Amino acid sequence: MGGRAFRLRIDRLGARFVAGAGALGFTAALGSCTGAVPPAPEVVPAVAAAKVTFGTLQGLGSFVFQSSTRDERTNVHGAVVRESALSLKWRDRDEWEYQSIRDGKMATHWLVFGGRAFEGLSGDDLRPKGDPEPLRAQLALGWDSWEDIVAITEGRVTYGPGVEETVGGRPTIRHKLSLTPVPEGRPRSGRAVGEALEPASLTGSVWIDKQTSVRVLADATVVAESPKTYVIAPDGTSAPTGEPPTRTRTLAVKLAVTGLGEDPGVAAPIASPETSTPPENTLVSP
Repeated sequence: MGGRAFRLRIDRLGARFVAGAGALGFTAALGSCTGAVPPAPEVVPAVAAAKVTFGTLQGLGSFVFQSSTRDERTNVHGAVVRESALSLKWRDRDEWEYQSIRDGKMATHWLVFGGRAFEGLSGDDLRPKGDPEPLRAQLALGWDSWEDIVAITEGRVTYGPGVEETVGGRPTIRHKLSLTPVPEGRPRSGRAVGEALEPASLTGSVWIDKQTSVRVLADATVVAESPKTYVIAPDGTSAPTGEPPTRTRTLAVKLAVTGLGEDPGVAAPIASPETSTPPENTLVSP
């Protein structure tokens, strides 16, 4: 009896696996019985792009990565706009240059050349930094501007049907973006956290490299609003009042990877290491 119950449990687990994995699970099970090798599952670029790390980006070889962000927040008192931009010129792990600009002013400038690190903060001249490994670690954590879109949408990014296009001589898949509807029964962020903004819309497109799944081009805008207000009817039902949101946030992000395989133009400090000054800033603000 115990053996029968055990086999029955295995059968039920197998049924759930096939139901969840669909034809892929069934094909894999069939292959294990017949000895045939099942075909590899098709890689969905949009799904693979979510797993891209800085190490994946390095796999492109030399490149130039640029992004710009415009962050506008409004409330009953008016609007505040913040703009930022960053540029990364990458030849290899021992020669690269990173610049970050906030509201038109240089915020961070890192240069690794010949395996030596230099740093300039708040517009200061580049100065020797010593071991470049801490800068590499910070770069790996903060290079991806796309994470701003993921954060404000709470991960609710929907990729439309893919269209093959060539960007920078490389085959890519272009997806139009939209906001995933809130699943039924899931509380909205504004109700769970009183001061939180709720994602309201997402527009734009992203181009994903077919070979590496790196986002080589993106132009996206997301809008978040304060939670809607509701009125309770005599019968106990509720309905939105239709009043405009008291707070909004509009975040626009643009990014591009260019110059693949070309010389990114990383140059040594102009002066001696002790009095070095940064190379001419060629970063274009958004």
